[in-house]
Amino acid sequence: MEFLDIDFDELQKLKGYIQDAANGGWTRQLPKPHVAMLLHFRSYTNIDMYEGFANGQLIETGSSHATDNNAETDANTALTYQALTPADNTIFNGEPYKIWMSQDAGFDKAKMLAEVFGGYSATTGSSTTGSTTGGTTPGK
Repeated sequence: MEFLDIDFDELQKLKGYIQDAANGGWTRQLPKPHVAMLLHFRSYTNIDMYEGFANGQLIETGSSHATDNNAETDANTALTYQALTPADNTIFNGEPYKIWMSQDAGFDKAKMLAEVFGGYSATTGSSTTGSTTGGTTPGK
């Protein structure tokens, strides 16, 4: 995964660093945080597809600060996600990931989110069962 402008504080937390409130700076804290991730993409036939990972760790593959002149050089933040088996072995049948398609019978976006992100609950009473369309709320 590459991020051009990820928030610095959030990036450090995702990598397992904590901020020293007294003296400034960031130091690594073990154990590293376990992060859930959901990838969303759309097929050529306009079907929403998802790959969910209930447990994993992010690793920064490297960073470059190199320059030998006054030219500005942008460097994307590159992260590798190491998928791990779910902490709860009843999630995904103990497998590291699960795949969903919005057209599948029984697809429920809210249930998918709850399965990937343990503790998630929808903020409204509606769900997107079998739907590939959604609405927006003005001002949000």
